[in-house]
Amino acid sequence: MIHVDAAMKPLPPCRPGRLLHTVSTFLLATAAAAVSIGSQQQAYCTESGSVPNIVLILADDK
Repeated sequence: MIHVDAAMKPLPPCRPGRLLHTVSTFLLATAAAAVSIGSQQQAYCTESGSVPNIVLILADDK
């Protein structure tokens, strides 16, 4: 049985899945920020000619 004072509200039950989701979201966001900040190198191209960009999009309407 949970005893509750008038000034206190009962805490919700602890769910480990929600904590895992929160921690993993924080870690993924931190890793993405570190990778984007850490890539300070200048990009260069070894090809001298102009090559057209071709994008092929395959979609299924199911």
